Amino acid sequence: MAKLTINTGNADKLEEFRKLLNMEVVSRVEDLPEPEADAITIIRYKASQFEEVLVDDTSLDIEGAQVGINVKWYIEHMKDFVGKKANFICMLGIHRRGKIHIFRGDVPGKIVEARGKGFGFNPYFLPEGSHKTLAEEMQNQYNARYHAVQAFLKNKASMVCEPLKIWKGHFQSKG
Repeated sequence: MAKLTINTGNADKLEEFRKLLNMEVVSRVEDLPEPEADAITIIRYKASQFEEVLVDDTSLDIEGAQVGINVKWYIEHMKDFVGKKANFICMLGIHRRGKIHIFRGDVPGKIVEARGKGFGFNPYFLPEGSHKTLAEEMQNQYNARYHAVQAFLKNKASMVCEPLKIWKGHFQSKG
C-alpha cells in the first residue's frame, strides 16, 4: 500500500485525508507561518518547506467580505455573513522534483445559521444543491478537499510552479 506524509496536527483533518486518499497517511506536525499573501503564494510557500510532504490550505471566499484565507480567524463571526454566497476552496501542494504541484478543489454555496456538529466553518456552509450543511453531512460532491484530493490522485495539477522557500514579506497574525 502506498504511503503519504501530510503536514497537519489536526486529527479531524488527518482522518479525513486517510479516508479520501485510501492509503496509509502519516502526519508530520510542523506549524508553518503563513505569508500575508494570496492563496497561491501561501500554498507555494508551505509546500516549499518540505520534499514529498503534502500540505493543504483552505479558504472561504464570502461575497462582499475579506475572509478568504483568513477564515480560521472569522469562525466566531460567521453569523455576520448569513445569506451571503460563498466558495469553499481547498488547495493541496507538494514539492516534487524541484517544482511545486498545486491541486485545487472548490465548491460554491452560501453561509447559513450554524447547523450540525463539525469543525471550522462546516456548520455554516451550505453547498449549492444540498439541503444540509457540511457539518450535517459531508458528501464528497460538496467537499472541496475531496475534489483537490481527486486531482492529486489523478496527478492533475491546476498549477506547477517554482518553489518559494523564503518569504521576505509579512506573515499572517491573528487580529
